[in-house]
Amino acid sequence: MVVAIHAALLFAFLHMAGKLDIGDTQRALNVFNFTNAPIPPPPPPAQRKQPRPKEKEGGSAPKNIRSEATPVVAPKAKIETPPVQKIAAAEAPHQGAAPTQGASNVTGPGTGAGGVGIGTGSGNGGNGSGGGGDNGVVEPPHLATPVLSGRDFPRELIEQLSLLPHPEGGWYREIYRSRERVQTRRGLRAALTTIHYLLEQQQLSRWHVVESTELWHFYDGAPLDLFEYVPATRRLARHVLGSVRDGNESVVVIEQGVWQAARSRGEFSLVGCTVGPGFEFEDFRFVTALSEHKAHFTGELAALAHLL
Repeated sequence: MVVAIHAALLFAFLHMAGKLDIGDTQRALNVFNFTNAPIPPPPPPAQRKQPRPKEKEGGSAPKNIRSEATPVVAPKAKIETPPVQKIAAAEAPHQGAAPTQGASNVTGPGTGAGGVGIGTGSGNGGNGSGGGGDNGVVEPPHLATPVLSGRDFPRELIEQLSLLPHPEGGWYREIYRSRERVQTRRGLRAALTTIHYLLEQQQLSRWHVVESTELWHFYDGAPLDLFEYVPATRRLARHVLGSVRDGNESVVVIEQGVWQAARSRGEFSLVGCTVGPGFEFEDFRFVTALSEHKAHFTGELAALAHLL
């Protein structure tokens, strides 16, 4: 319908313009003859947009860039060990020039014969429990020893405690000798003495006898086998000196005249030995020096003859 209306209007317009004679029907129709008109080419087919291939995961991620900044390193703590403390004491009782041992003219407490100073020996007058030096002052007995700490190796303890070889075996250092003197049948003795005593695994405290009562105290290391034998009754007893947490004895008392010997159960044993009246080497004897000792090392005691 719309096409017919437009065609009619076109005919009318051409006729009025003198371009077309509507009376000539054939000529008018030739205007709209499309038979010889070229056929326009068809439009090109629409191309479908191909989907982009999926990129490999992580492919678009930028490469890691290694930082060239200086790494931050935490400073290591510096551990400083305290210096080894030495005990000022002579190698043997009553020897040395230190104020606390033997003969000395240095002012200070002493256990030997002193000049100027406080001591139990003779002096030039003054105050002292044994006639001290000039203008001396009586001081109460005190124990001078470094603080003990657990160690893995006995040599460190030997150095720390300034220990010396003991005649019966092991290592020792006297750390206290009472200024009070007592009379015994062997003469005047200090009321009390104390030593550190260390036995290494390969060492033995050989069978010996002391003419005073001796107390053994456990300090450090492995437990210690302590044997006592009463020759008058032939009674043998064995003690295990060690930590009470392990069910051992922490203190053992050996009466005067009783034979005794000891050995460590491990790498080393550190103990203390307190003797009263005070220890003197002239009151000490090895059992092998006793003429009758062989008669006792029979039966169960024979198994401990290697401690002689």
